[in-house]
Parts: sequence; C-alpha cells; structure tokens
Amino acid sequence: MYQITHSTPLLCAVVGSIFSIAFFNYAGVTVTQKASAVARSTIDCSRTILIWAVELAVGWNAFNWIQLSGFVLLACGTMLYNRIIVLQCFEPKPEADAILLKAQKKLNSV
Repeated sequence: MYQITHSTPLLCAVVGSIFSIAFFNYAGVTVTQKASAVARSTIDCSRTILIWAVELAVGWNAFNWIQLSGFVLLACGTMLYNRIIVLQCFEPKPEADAILLKAQKKLNSV
C-alpha cells in the first residue's frame, strides 16, 4: 500500500489492472451466456498474447522465443481441446464414442 500511495505510475497500473480484469470477466460471462464456454476458453487464450504484447510495447518485458513458443503451444492445445482443430490421431475410436454417449445419457437422466 505504501508503494501504491507514493508512486503514480504504480497506482495507475493497479487501477488499470482492476478495470481490465473486471471488463474481461464481464465480457467472459457475456460470451458464455450468448455463445458457449468453448468460445470463452478460446478467447481466454487471446488474453495471454494481449498482455504479453502490452508488456513488450511498454518495455516491461523483453522478447523471448521461449515465451512465444509457449503461447503457440497453449493456443494449439486450447484449439485441439475445444475441437476447433481436429486431428484424426486424437479422435476417439468408435467403441469409445459408444461408451461416452452412454455416459452422457446416464448423466442427463440424473
């Protein structure tokens, strides 16, 4: 608290972060209501790259190829999990589909 009250740039960063998080959460709830949780989790991925881009632009961080490759891995994993990108090798076998369908019906009946 002492540092925030004695540093205007730090105070602005904290207040900006609070409003940014509030806006992002409001937008996330709205997207989930209007679209789906899949859309929200895909959009969540964009938050990481946006924050990183701002850090680079302001000079709070230096470009690092490992960070970029980590983001690409995160984005690809999210798109695979949400089935935006479908790779045949990750698709369940037909017998697994039947088991999953039976489990979903059982859950829906409860």
